[in-house]
Amino acid sequence: MPLSRSAFVKTYLSYVPIFATGLVVGALVFNLVPSSAPTWQWGVLTTIALALLGILVYYPVLLSQRSAGTEHKKMQKALLESNAFIQASLDGANYSIITTGLDGTIITFNAAAERMLNYRADDVVGKTSPILIHDVDEVNAHAESLSRELGRTIVPGFEVFVAKAMLGIAEEREWSYIRKDGSRFPVLLSVTAIRTPDGATIGYMGIAYDITERKQIERMKDEFISTVSHELRTPLTSIRGSLGLLDGGFVGALPVESTPLINIAVRNCERLTRLINDILDLDKIELGKIDFNIKPTDVMSVIEQAIAANHAYAEQFHVMLDLTASLPGAKLNASGRCHSHRSR
Repeated sequence: MPLSRSAFVKTYLSYVPIFATGLVVGALVFNLVPSSAPTWQWGVLTTIALALLGILVYYPVLLSQRSAGTEHKKMQKALLESNAFIQASLDGANYSIITTGLDGTIITFNAAAERMLNYRADDVVGKTSPILIHDVDEVNAHAESLSRELGRTIVPGFEVFVAKAMLGIAEEREWSYIRKDGSRFPVLLSVTAIRTPDGATIGYMGIAYDITERKQIERMKDEFISTVSHELRTPLTSIRGSLGLLDGGFVGALPVESTPLINIAVRNCERLTRLINDILDLDKIELGKIDFNIKPTDVMSVIEQAIAANHAYAEQFHVMLDLTASLPGAKLNASGRCHSHRSR
């Protein structure tokens, strides 16, 4: 339709609506200009038409890209939130959690690690390896131990911490951590490999727990056991020796009635000695370094010893212990330590 008329140009405009994703987003304008129009006017109108044609062709693509960009932003936001959640979990833990790349460079250093070691995450992340916080002598010693265990040379360095993790074995052992000020404290460190769903190793994670308090308790226990051993064994040895002299007649003949009492006293001294040895063996039991001599034992012998050992105590309360039945030939599997002699 004719839109305008002037001395310079007569223009006819035709509007074609532009649809994108079902919506009208614009219109394409076709201009019919008489050949008498100046060249610059024709150029301007041609440029406008081409621009509108570009909108027609590329607008759906732009919309798609904008939609994809929105989705990308949503995914980015979700990823950031997920990372924030993970970081909050790591920082909230009471364990030092340090992750590294394959080359040993520290990637993450949680808040507990900062508190324990007095390093800021910015001081170590991307700049150093966990070697920084370890005792060199311990690293060298463990490298030798691992070399013997794994049958190959383990070079002192970061490999010492991850040699087993590389094989899919989680290693947990005690180490000394060294703070920024040079002071040290004991930790129980567990190192595992970080793997992708397809099994590829992309890094390592070390989780360490400060065992200073546990070490203090262990030291107190050792001191207690040492004290018990000394303070009880010394008088018991003297008592056992004196009773042995009486029982052996070295001080002359004793009344017949006193002989059973002397025998009970001797057996109870031996029993207390075994009890002290059992207390001392608690440490060995915890370390799995104690051996029991388990063998078939006569049931009646054990019962008779128990009655004899408790006879004097029972009499104080006017209780009579009496064996009213017998189990001839009955056996049970027990350690020789249950008897009046030590098996080792």
